[in-house]
Amino acid sequence: MPYLVDKIGETTVTVDITPNGRGDAVVETPSGDFFVTPEERAMPFKAFVELLHASRSDPTHGVPYVQHQNGSFISEFSELLEDADEELSWASEALALQPDAVNIWIGDERAVTSMHKDHYENLYAVVAGQKHFTLLPPVECHRVYYTSYPAASYRQDEGTREFSITPEEPTREVSWIPVDPHPAADRVEAERARFPKFFHGAPCVECTLNPGDVLYLPAMWYHYVRQTPDPDMGVTIAINFWYDMAFDFRFACFGFLERLVADCNKNQIANVANLEEDAGPRESSFDG
Repeated sequence: MPYLVDKIGETTVTVDITPNGRGDAVVETPSGDFFVTPEERAMPFKAFVELLHASRSDPTHGVPYVQHQNGSFISEFSELLEDADEELSWASEALALQPDAVNIWIGDERAVTSMHKDHYENLYAVVAGQKHFTLLPPVECHRVYYTSYPAASYRQDEGTREFSITPEEPTREVSWIPVDPHPAADRVEAERARFPKFFHGAPCVECTLNPGDVLYLPAMWYHYVRQTPDPDMGVTIAINFWYDMAFDFRFACFGFLERLVADCNKNQIANVANLEEDAGPRESSFDG
């Protein structure tokens, strides 16, 4: 990290802040479930490093994570183009495309990326630390419980440092996956009961990337990402390259599968409602 601080310490970067390291994820609240995005802050890179270190001993700071997408490596970390290429030449040749976006990711083990899919061919390269991917192919869409949630975002009070969830205005729905493939120990049984199709199906592909490794993640594959920081640097650093996918027969097939799953789920709900209606009110088996 000293090298990065020396080189880009004064450069303004976008930092995402959450109370628990889980941004762009489904959050349960007393008033219902929401799809919640992080609070975004612009700050010098060296301020991010200081905040990251401070947050490890004082959780009221939240969990900071450099994960701004939309080409963040080029737009915010261009000074590092002397250290890393803005494309993988062999991937560009194989796909006959230039990257649509190149993104950089810097954080520690507290930052987790919830399960989702992207409409990009993704080349994911680890620079420092490790990334742990949990993967499912698109044909497993019936197992991921896609659900629509009202969109919201985290807001942290500057005085109390308490986080709140603020629904978007006007309201907007986001379709997202609520399944956590690696729940906390005290949540395992509840998660398995809530999402039986996911946990009782074929095991996911588990893949760990070390420094210098590159993962080709095909478009529309579901992925959930954890990380282990480099023991000396205290962070994991990765760069990924998004190449536009071909909207060919695979996209059409996947769209058909999604609609089929949605229709089946609707029919199951309707059948349950009909069974309950046919059964009528239940009488107590106890006297008096």
